[in-house]
Parts: sequence; structure tokens; C-alpha cells
Amino acid sequence: MRNFLVALLFLLSAKVSAESLYYIGVVSDQQRASVLQQWLPTAGWLSQKLGHRFAVRVIRPEQLPDMLDKYPVDFLVGSTGDYVRFAQDYELQPLLNLNVNVNNQPLSSMGAVFVARRDRADITALSDIKGKRLMALSDASFGSFYMGWGELNALGINPFDDTKLQFARTQPQQVVFAVRDGLADMGVVATGVLETMQQQGQINLSHFRVLNTHVASGFPFKLSSQLYPRDNLSVFPHVPQGVSTAVKQALLLLQPQHAVSVAGQYHSWRLPIDDTLIHTLYRDISFGPYDYIDIP
Repeated sequence: MRNFLVALLFLLSAKVSAESLYYIGVVSDQQRASVLQQWLPTAGWLSQKLGHRFAVRVIRPEQLPDMLDKYPVDFLVGSTGDYVRFAQDYELQPLLNLNVNVNNQPLSSMGAVFVARRDRADITALSDIKGKRLMALSDASFGSFYMGWGELNALGINPFDDTKLQFARTQPQQVVFAVRDGLADMGVVATGVLETMQQQGQINLSHFRVLNTHVASGFPFKLSSQLYPRDNLSVFPHVPQGVSTAVKQALLLLQPQHAVSVAGQYHSWRLPIDDTLIHTLYRDISFGPYDYIDIP
């Protein structure tokens, strides 16, 4: 009996050690409960396929990198802009890019949208923001701020020096509401925010004017900037190669109609996209890995 118990304890300890726990950090400006609802099924899928346990840690953009230092994670889901910003410091490696689901079609790019009230006759061009109140989500948001900064920079406008810059620091919808209610003269949000708010009955798009309009073939949203790769999944260097490869393979199996994809609000995963445009943007505005460059 004693030998049996020893053997049983050995088998149990081996099983526990084999089932490692991996944390997926999800960078999002949405409420924690909705982020967990979106991403826990993906963690469950990986747990089922790999035989390890996967858990989710929600990280707001402004909490980077403090959260990574205090509560380390193994994988990171966030904008490709976040990846480029922190890849060098944390030795991150890209695994996959995310295709969101738009009318059952994959979308792997995103941009920024500048918006003002249509009844503002003094704001008809992006350059009109000089000296006026500009609102973005936060100074840590790639989608709501840095892509827009690139467009302002091309016009010789520094948002910190040449506008009355404000940050909502809540959800991106608050930026649009601030413009609607006259609390900001112009706002900048990520593509898709306006259309989603319209669909949900939160705003009437006809009451707004989009500034600096860009046209991109096949892109379904209003756009004020060039397009950049959207969300990606990256891995930290301490994760075993076999585990990161297995994660990649398991996610590539997911089809758009799968319950995990539907819950995750994505279409599919794809191999990493070239992020040169983001490096160019950060170099132009002297940010992230290029913050040592002086802007003329």
C-alpha cells in the first residue's frame, strides 16, 4: 500500500508539473468584464489543445509597462503599435496577427479618424485644430492617438504644443461624446468606433464631419490616416519554443464560425504582417524605440 501511495503521489506531481500555467496579457481600453468575456474562450481553447492551463490578464494601455513589470505574462495580445513599442525592451517575438470580423470578412488593418461637429464652420480641415481643444483616448493608445499624431506631424502640428490636448482615459466612445457635447473641438479615435456607435444608436453620424479623409480600397470604415497592421499576438522569450509553436498552430485552426472566434469577436489569425509602417511612424514622431530622436 505504501508503495502504491508513493507511486500515486509521484504521478500526481508529474501531472501538475506538466500542466504549466501561462498568462495571456490582453491590452484593451474596454471594461475588464467584457474583455474577459471576449478572451476567456480563447484561453480555454488553448488549454484544451495544449494540455496546459491558460489564463487572461487584462491590461489597460496606460498601465503598460508597469503591469508587465509587476505581473509578468507569457503572451501579449494588443495593437501591433504596442508590440513595436515594447518589443526591444522585453525581447518580444511576433507569433500571429489578428483578423477582425467585419461582415464575415477578415480585416487586418486599422487607422485613425478625426471628427468634429458638422455645425462647426471654423473646423473644416485638420489644420484647423491649431489652438483648439483636441481629445484622444490616452497618450498610451496607438489606435486613438499615435496614428493620428502621424497625420498631424505631416502638417507640422505637434499635438502637445500646438493644440489644447485632452485625454478621456475611459472608453473611446467618450471622445466622440465630448465632441458632440461641445467639450472638445475635435476628437481622434480608431477606425470603426464611429460606425459601431451609429449601429448602437449612440450617435447620429450625419451630425459629425470627418477631417482629413483618406480612401483605401476595400476598407469599410471612415478613415483619416494611412492604414497600419492591427492587433497581434506576441510571446516573451522565457516561453519554451514548443509551447509558442503549439499556440500558433492551435489558433490557426480556428475558423470564423467557431464559437471561440465568435466570442473573441475575430475572424481568424494569420502569420505576422510587416510592421515597417509603424516603425516609420514612431521614428517620425520620436516615440517608442525612437524616442531618442529630436523632432525638428
